[in-house]
Amino acid sequence: MNNKTKQLIRDIQTKTISPITGLREFANEEAVIDYAIKTIYDLMKKQRLL
Repeated sequence: MNNKTKQLIRDIQTKTISPITGLREFANEEAVIDYAIKTIYDLMKKQRLL
C-alpha cells in the first residue's frame, strides 16, 4: 500500500464514530479494508459488473 492509501484508511478509521456508542466504528485497519471491499463488491453486483 502506498502512503496515500494508508492515510485514507486512518482517516476513515478515526472519523467514523458510532452514533449509538460514541466509539470508533472500525477497530483496526483490517476492518476498514474488509468493509471497503464488501461495499465495492456489493456495488459491482448491483451494477451487474460481476
